[in-house]
Amino acid sequence: MPRAASETGPAGVSSVIRVRELAEPVAREIGRWIRCGELKEGEALPADRMLMQQFGVNRLTVREAFRILESESLVSIDCGPHGGVRVLVSGHHAAARYLASLMEHAGAGLRDTYQDCSLIEPACVSMLARNRTAHDLVRLEAAIGSARLAGDDPGRMIRAEGDLRVRRCRSR
Repeated sequence: MPRAASETGPAGVSSVIRVRELAEPVAREIGRWIRCGELKEGEALPADRMLMQQFGVNRLTVREAFRILESESLVSIDCGPHGGVRVLVSGHHAAARYLASLMEHAGAGLRDTYQDCSLIEPACVSMLARNRTAHDLVRLEAAIGSARLAGDDPGRMIRAEGDLRVRRCRSR
């Protein structure tokens, strides 16, 4: 499909590409605000005009930054009179998608994934041990029992491990 004349900037450079280039640092900075807790879950992002002024960009660039943030599961965009852009802190789901994307891009395989887990999991277990509750210990004992019952069946083992993770996330 040929581009409309209005989509082409000086020297034949597409303004669509230019908007994306300008939007990425805006999205990065707003994403930093979200990750650092300056913007909380459910909170509306500042108005377009305020962001336009702060970053020295136009509305199209701000909207593209919102789309970037939405693709990273950091915000939700709702249309209509009561809509807007709100912080969507989906925690581990967004991090997992991002990590999976990075690993796919790097060509990481299953062996790489297991090696990475062997580095990350001990630190996670240590953190969980320091912050445990009595209820966590009861659930852990149940998970250990399920794992023992799974024996050498990898499918049952994965389901037992997944059940513990899902319950932990829902109980927080």
